[in-house]
Amino acid sequence: GEQGAYVDDIFYCPHHPDGGFPGEVASLKIPCSCRKPEPGMLLKAADKYNIDLKNSWMAGDSERDMRAGKAAGVGGLQNADFTCGSLAEFVDFLLGREEGD
Repeated sequence: GEQGAYVDDIFYCPHHPDGGFPGEVASLKIPCSCRKPEPGMLLKAADKYNIDLKNSWMAGDSERDMRAGKAAGVGGLQNADFTCGSLAEFVDFLLGREEGD
């Protein structure tokens, strides 16, 4: 926040395909297009905020995240698979790319 970064929105999937847990909400126990690795949440965000997915990058902490990004057409994931030690390291990588292109 001190450097001008902020969160525009938060997207989440309330669904889960597996049932049988105490206290679960049966209506949410469905397969859906918004639960990763499906790309639904990313596509919704791209539509809402006019995000050019082909010229975007995605950070995630699981293979499901990366598969969702690839399924949504996130361009930075189509040609590069790598690991950063932290989100800050990933941001530094992206900023370095922009400076040096």
